Amino acid sequence: MSAAVSVITGAPGLLAAHLVLSQQARGRAVAYRLSAADALRFASLVAGVATDSGGSAVEPEEAGPLAGAEIWHFIAPGEPIERDWLEALRDADVAALNIVETPYCGGGRWRWLLAPQACADAGDPGAAGIGCVRRFRTSLTIGAAPADDIAGDSAQEGVLHFLAVLFDLKTEIEERTGDFFDYHALRCAIDRSAPVAILPVERAATMIASIADKADGGSFTIAAADTMAGEDFLDLVGDAYDLSLLGSPAAGGAEATSLDTLFDLRLMQFGAQLVAPDRAEAERAWALAGIDAADMRFGPSDLTQHIAVARSRQQRADWRTSATPLERRHAERDAQRIAYDRVGDSGPALVFVNALGQGSEAWSRLGRRLAADFRVLGWDLRGLDATDPVMTTADHVADLAAILDAEQVDRAHLVAWCTGPKIAIEFARRFASRTGAMVLLNTTLKGGSTPAALDTAYERNFGSLCDVLARRPAMASSMLASLTANAWGDAEQPIEDAAATVLAMMNADLRDPVLRPFRDEESMLRYAAQLAEFWRLDVRHAAKDIDAPVLLVAAEFDRVASVESSLFAGALFAHSQIVQVPGATHYLLYDRADHIAKLINWFIRSGQSIGLS
Repeated sequence: MSAAVSVITGAPGLLAAHLVLSQQARGRAVAYRLSAADALRFASLVAGVATDSGGSAVEPEEAGPLAGAEIWHFIAPGEPIERDWLEALRDADVAALNIVETPYCGGGRWRWLLAPQACADAGDPGAAGIGCVRRFRTSLTIGAAPADDIAGDSAQEGVLHFLAVLFDLKTEIEERTGDFFDYHALRCAIDRSAPVAILPVERAATMIASIADKADGGSFTIAAADTMAGEDFLDLVGDAYDLSLLGSPAAGGAEATSLDTLFDLRLMQFGAQLVAPDRAEAERAWALAGIDAADMRFGPSDLTQHIAVARSRQQRADWRTSATPLERRHAERDAQRIAYDRVGDSGPALVFVNALGQGSEAWSRLGRRLAADFRVLGWDLRGLDATDPVMTTADHVADLAAILDAEQVDRAHLVAWCTGPKIAIEFARRFASRTGAMVLLNTTLKGGSTPAALDTAYERNFGSLCDVLARRPAMASSMLASLTANAWGDAEQPIEDAAATVLAMMNADLRDPVLRPFRDEESMLRYAAQLAEFWRLDVRHAAKDIDAPVLLVAAEFDRVASVESSLFAGALFAHSQIVQVPGATHYLLYDRADHIAKLINWFIRSGQSIGLS
């Protein structure tokens, strides 16, 4: 491979995209060593950045032999590099290794859900025997992320990460109650006087490329000439996003709320990135790159302009507003038609196993977010309508098999929610060869020999009402209002503080759809009968025989299915992992569809252990 070839590795994002364009402008060929899915996303990001700048990009190709290549490895600050990989580069006789450390490298703002991953055997790049090693460390960067939805997350580096987390969290809260931030501030763990150093991403890429052309090795600080105080940064961002944004409280100040804590968790230690760069080291890098200090200024007015662009693009590309339709299709079993929905045409099949009595509204957002990588199928479990047959869990399993037959799918991944996991477990027991990975969201295994102590107050109350209804169906009319009120699963009274109360609320979009089983007395009686059969079914032994990898996701504020229920279920499987999501409800698949979709995608495709979060 020619020395002119630059090979992209690691977690490339917006900075890497600008560097690719800079290299191509210099006549350098660019290739990559990434997974197929990551390569597709990165190519889309590079193309989007090129379009924004009024140019075009040559799509990088997969790298061949690495002899003579310049490796560009993108990582987060302080991230270790595996010794085996460094030795492989040495043995391949690469021309140079360029390590680029930038805050929130490659985006991935959903990764706050995961436990930190340790590097089993970290190596020292400087001692690896590679002829030329350059290490670039940037301050926070900011730029214009392309509105392209596929590339959107990998572009959220540096300050864009902070803005993206804020936009997501604020929108999530406002979908529950629109006026919360009119009366409450949002606080984050940023010291008011902390130095915030920000550098435009295209300027950082130009500096890095220029230094790499001139230096045979060394470490370089890539930073702007200015810093601003943390308090000023928060004021500018808060003004743009129309809320009061505060830093760490002074001594004796207000305690952090549940929402503040959630914000900090999702920011993934943003405050730790606020360190003033070494001025002398920064000036050395400017001189080597041939850049005048006056060109490295970045002040409040510059930040305000960048924030305005970011906010506008966030609103245009908001995943919640996707209008991608669900395609209605039909399968057939025992001479009866089974209606199901499909979204997405590429990738392996993934079936959403819904909760008893629920329609497509709850999983529609998640399905659309997964559709870029999977053929997503889902159906409204039959049994509520007067024209439906009486349905058991075994019937739902048979319907699922019929849908796969209609799609000519031999094997599918399963994503099941609420009561759906029991159906998924039964399907995996009966059709092991047709079952891929399993993701169980907000799992309830109520009934059978499952300990009653795992039941939530919602389940206990609902179970009592259904028992009465089973004995005295004539009371259906008088009980309809009580069951309807109980169906939302809201907290009976405010909990902890106003922030915790709003975090525990159901999304306003779902308050009507979840009442589907209670639209009339007939559907309510049928629903109660289905639940009675569901509660009698014990899947504990079936779960122990399942060999498929299983990911369970539980939510802190789930008033329907307890976190303990997911923990109990996880212990039943041979190969299971559990993620507990702070500040989320039973409807996290709707509220946080973007994060949950990326978690599911990563779990299915990576085969890595994600640990306990």
